[in-house]
Amino acid sequence: MKVRRANSKVIVEEAPILVPAVFFAAAVILLVLGVLIDLGLYKHEQPAWAAFLLAAGSLGVAALFLRRDRNVFDQQSGRLTWSRRSLLGSSGGEIPFQDITSITVETQTTSQTIASARLAVRTGAATLPLTRIYSGTAASQEPVALLLRDVVGLSRESLTEDSLRALVDSGRKINAVRLLRIKEGISLAEA
Repeated sequence: MKVRRANSKVIVEEAPILVPAVFFAAAVILLVLGVLIDLGLYKHEQPAWAAFLLAAGSLGVAALFLRRDRNVFDQQSGRLTWSRRSLLGSSGGEIPFQDITSITVETQTTSQTIASARLAVRTGAATLPLTRIYSGTAASQEPVALLLRDVVGLSRESLTEDSLRALVDSGRKINAVRLLRIKEGISLAEA
């Protein structure tokens, strides 16, 4: 996730490149290998068409992961403009700041020791994740959440409480307990 300021705007973007680049590189290697097998310059027990088929599959996976999420918090207009683009389609919209009830840190437990986090904007009707993937920790996401809460005009002090309430409301009580333990440094029983 990349956050930057531009005049009266705060822009939060995510455009992962590592996974698509790895699959694209694999596709290029497989194409070269297929051509070498087809020309007889490289002996392999698999036919050239198998390498071409694997290359096509790698290109397909690279295309699936190639995407861009962009969220623009414009203080001047008082609106959040968001867009999600990928090869499979795009979506977007606008949310006036007065409709935003909170900006929270969502956590997802991926193992017993690691909790990944992402930011989400909550309105009375829905929750809009600012990124599709969970990356980083709650502590690394908190400064961005506080910045965005300032831009929108929400209280900085209620970030943890809003985040916990959002996790509980969405049925993710285990993640709420984990976030509380991380933020407060308390035991499992206390949480």
